[in-house]
Parts: sequence; C-alpha cells; structure tokens
Amino acid sequence: MGIRFEKYVESIEFHSPLKCGDLVEHIIERRRDPLTGRIAIGSRALLGKGEFFFGPTDRELIEKIASDTRTNCLFCPEYVERSTPRYREDWLPGGALRKGECFLFPNLFPLSAVHAVVVLGEKHYRDLNDFPADLLRDGLVVSLDFIRALSGNVPENVHFTVNANYLFPAGASMVHPHLQIFGGRYPATAVSELTDACRRYREKNGEDYFEQLVKEEMQLGQRYIRMLGPVHWLTPFAPVGTNEVLGILPDCPNLLRLDDAAVAGLAEGISTVLAYYGERGFSTFNFTLYSGPLNDNSSLATVFIRILCRQNVRKYYRADDYFIQKLLGEELILTTPEDLAADLRDFWK
Repeated sequence: MGIRFEKYVESIEFHSPLKCGDLVEHIIERRRDPLTGRIAIGSRALLGKGEFFFGPTDRELIEKIASDTRTNCLFCPEYVERSTPRYREDWLPGGALRKGECFLFPNLFPLSAVHAVVVLGEKHYRDLNDFPADLLRDGLVVSLDFIRALSGNVPENVHFTVNANYLFPAGASMVHPHLQIFGGRYPATAVSELTDACRRYREKNGEDYFEQLVKEEMQLGQRYIRMLGPVHWLTPFAPVGTNEVLGILPDCPNLLRLDDAAVAGLAEGISTVLAYYGERGFSTFNFTLYSGPLNDNSSLATVFIRILCRQNVRKYYRADDYFIQKLLGEELILTTPEDLAADLRDFWK
C-alpha cells in the first residue's frame, strides 16, 4: 500500500459569543502519521492564534535571567574545564573532549548508562538567530567523536541519540546552550517504536520507509523544503510538536556512518531552522538526532532529526518535560513508586 497521508475531518457547530451569538462551524482535522499511526490534531480556526498559545517572548526577562546566571555558570569558559566531571580513562582517554569552543564531559546527574553534556560555545546566552553552523558542526563532531570512542571502548552501548533543550520552557536547567548525548544498551521508547514501525512497513511494502517518504514528499512538493548535502529537509505530515521540521538521511543507518558532508548539512539546517524560529518570535526549542543501533548497518532505521518549538520565555513558566519526554517517549521518575506508596500509606493512616 505504500505511504498514505490520511486525514479525517470532523465538524461542530455552536452559537459563539465571539460572533455576537451567530452560529459558527469549526472544522477539526485529524492527521494520521503514515509510519506510526499517531494522530496530530489541527483546526483552521487556530491559524494566526500562535500568540494566544505561546504569548510574546519576554526579552527583558531573558536578559535578566542570562545576567543573573552568568556569574556562576559552570558551562562558561572560566569554569568549564576545572569544574566539570570526567569519564574514566578506559572509557574516554583524557576524560573529556574539546572541538573548537565545544567541550564534552559526563552529566553530573545521568539518566542513562551514557549521558554526556556538550557545552555549545563560550557564549552564555544566544538568541535563536545566533547559532552559527560552524558552532553546531563542532558540537556534532565532538558528539560523534565521543560516540565513536565508546563504540570501541564500551561496545555494549549501541543505542544513541544527540539532543538539545534550550531555555526553561523547553525543560533546560541551564541557560548556557548545550547538547546532551543519551545512550546505552537499550533503545529509547520512541526509537524502539520507530524501529518496529519501520520493520512492519518493510515487511508489508518491501521498501524502506524513510527512503520512500523522501521520494513521496519530493514528488508532492507540499512539505519538502530543500536538500543540504545528503540531508533532506521537510515538514512532517503529522507533527509531534509546534513548527516541527525534519532532517532525514535516508541512506545512513546510524551515527557512525555520518560523514563530513552529512554533519555539515545537519549543522546548516539546524542553524537555519533556529534562525527562522527566532525571526518568527520564538525563543526556545528541543531537538533530537535519532539513530539506529551502532552495530547494525542495515537500512531498517535511519538517522534523522526532529526540531520543534516549545513555549516562549515568560515569567513563571518552566516546562516539566524536555527531550526525554517530548522526543524520546520516556518519563523522568523523581520519586520511586515504592517510596510514594509507602509515604501515602503513612499519610492515609
């Protein structure tokens, strides 16, 4: 059957106080993701209502937060090399990695067997139009160098993603721009679901999903944007987040197969998408660079990136989810269910 872009339309009528009590009709569109079947919902009535959902970015608040957090920021250049942790020598000789202004080290509070931080440049705060491709390329290169080192020294860790949260509404705990490398022996929930869906698609259609998706979108021309090196940039039919953009490398099964041209295409694309968000008044983002397992060179899974906006910076707002929940499909446990149950038993007496 191949790729099908299915959408279902529902309508509702009611007397609206916004139209002096006149009868209005709202058309709701439910879009089905061609691979996973997940539904995205939209309504034409919401077009142009972005400010209602997001509100304007509070630039004065950003400047204050950036100023207040700059003095003791462990990611800033005067602290980062002497105040951050290091990996074991048998994992990573030297314990850390540097590429240009980008510096990689272990996360102090890891949430996976491999959880590294990449400080993305020396500048403490950046507008979204100030993420140059060269800086992003260095961040990706140092991430890939780290993953390659671990693939040789700790080969049981085969599942990796490269991720970003920027500013508090996107779930970041630090203002300073940074990436996070998430890896281990087990795939993230979203990665596992995507891989399973790709397997089912191939068994049913005899074709690789992402390769066919790129071909279909190029032919239709509605959501396809352009190609940068080997990276195809497009918008998804059924987004998982606001203003989502995809970058797909259909012939690249895992991160170890990324070459210089692919890294350059990813870096330029990310830089351009973030600049676009900034130009449109947005101030935060998440992204995840997905990969098949490092020990599998089949084309069942492919390397691709999802980039999306999160809520704008406004007073008293911070998200309680970030790339782990939003893009990897997993949840953060702050209190174990067993401890919670014990505490509730005591409370319930």
